[in-house]
Amino acid sequence: MRRLCDTRKAGNLTLAVEFCDKIAAHDILLAHALDGLVKGQENGVIKPAKDVSATLTTWRTHTNADVRKHGQTLAVLWGDDAAVKEMIVSLHDTSKPEKERIAILQSLRKVRTDTVKEGLKPILTPKTSTALAVAAIRAAADLGGDDFIAPLLTLAQASGLQSGPQARGLLYNAAIEALSTRTTWTQAMLTAIAAGKVSPTGFPVPVRRALATSKDKAIRDQAFKVLGAWKDSSDDVKSLIAQKKQAALTGEPDLANGKLIFAGTCMVCHEFHGGGQKVGPDLIGSGRSNLDAILANVIDPNQIIGNGYENFTVSTKDGRTLAGRVVEDTPTHVKLLGAGGATQVVPRDQVATLTNTKQSLMPMGFGNLPDTAFRDLIWYVLAPPEEGPLTKEKKDLLIKGVEEPTTAKPKGPSSRAIDWESVSLWNPGWKVSAPDFERTPVKLAEYYGQKNVLLMHPFPDKKTPASFERKLKIEPGKTNLTATVAADDRGDWTLKAVVNGQVVKELTVDHEKPRWKTLDIDLSKFAGQEVTLRLEAHANGWSMEFSYWSSITLE
Repeated sequence: MRRLCDTRKAGNLTLAVEFCDKIAAHDILLAHALDGLVKGQENGVIKPAKDVSATLTTWRTHTNADVRKHGQTLAVLWGDDAAVKEMIVSLHDTSKPEKERIAILQSLRKVRTDTVKEGLKPILTPKTSTALAVAAIRAAADLGGDDFIAPLLTLAQASGLQSGPQARGLLYNAAIEALSTRTTWTQAMLTAIAAGKVSPTGFPVPVRRALATSKDKAIRDQAFKVLGAWKDSSDDVKSLIAQKKQAALTGEPDLANGKLIFAGTCMVCHEFHGGGQKVGPDLIGSGRSNLDAILANVIDPNQIIGNGYENFTVSTKDGRTLAGRVVEDTPTHVKLLGAGGATQVVPRDQVATLTNTKQSLMPMGFGNLPDTAFRDLIWYVLAPPEEGPLTKEKKDLLIKGVEEPTTAKPKGPSSRAIDWESVSLWNPGWKVSAPDFERTPVKLAEYYGQKNVLLMHPFPDKKTPASFERKLKIEPGKTNLTATVAADDRGDWTLKAVVNGQVVKELTVDHEKPRWKTLDIDLSKFAGQEVTLRLEAHANGWSMEFSYWSSITLE
């Protein structure tokens, strides 16, 4: 069904509906077929060539819940008037859970009709909850129309009324980001700021960067006049890093306060211990082994940008400008992921230009935090309580780093050079084979109670495992091979022990308790023989496949 949608031919959608009519008696099969049709609309809505309103009504009133759900979604996407009005009524129903109302918005934002636009306007008010209002703002940005300018400006102005700094920031940023996607909207936003109706305080850095580099000179000039000069990075950044390092080394950090700051800033883009968004790298697997590295990354994010985390801008043929990192670039669509986890899917035939800004998605400005707040934030990222107490020994290791400094150039797409010498010496008897992937392999000072841990990831071809290999003669009395390993907080992987090319034992390594898993292998049957041993870390579903190694012993 998804491949039929990818052909972008209405006649093929007609065939798809006819096929669904033929399997109507098979609820589960029909539900899966409709699910495929729904997902196929992500590349842009495409309707059947004939009127299918009767079939849509059958699906929407089906006895199977999944068929009803997917049928309702398709009916909305294909512009069935009754279904659209029904969805708008549900959107306005305050008795429904917020999550359900947001899901309704996700469906409606693809239906560019006047009925949907009018139905969205009552949600774009300061009285709407933050999460629902943000979803409505993003829907308005997709739908377009100058009628949305006034309510978006009202939300940007009213964001200060929201409770809590995170809620205020999310609402303000979403409104400003939406207003910056269309020329007339941007002009209205800058005019409102100049008139004092909308505050420039906390103006999103990626948006300011986009305005400063706009192809429209009038926009550049107006932004300069209203928001001031734009300077992407300071000439004194090295001095600032040194100053903030001294602040981090002075006094004891308040990790609880650091967590609060992290939740209101970093978590809108980064995943960390079960929360956050996947806009930037997962900080658990992104090299937190020393203070110097994290100071450079936080204060000067444009110095080294990880492959895949550049900020791209997409200009669409209907006059929008969108920004984010590209997570999907296919012949049929481009998918962007922006701050806060906002996703934008642009059909390929609607893309006017796709530009790599060669800037990081991460904003500048963290170096301007007060010293106390900066110290709390940095030490929370380096040593969160979830990974054990911040002891003096652990702090000393993080200050000096487990890794030795290196001057080697990066050999791959990682955002810094891998210290391969340090990695290879983690357990000198074993040869390491691992890709330069998301700043791994890397040695960590500590991970869940174990010190001097090696972190690796399988190769990005999704077939080749990371591995340790060793050739040796198995001596009698020294035949017990033990590996102590762990997984990422949200992932798992498969450990395979291979002797002379044959798998002798497997272990699924997940993040459930106990955190650290042990693989024991009795090699006594190989005593006296020359063998090749391999310990392989395989992907298992390709989701957070980072493997943590505490020790490998042969006793």
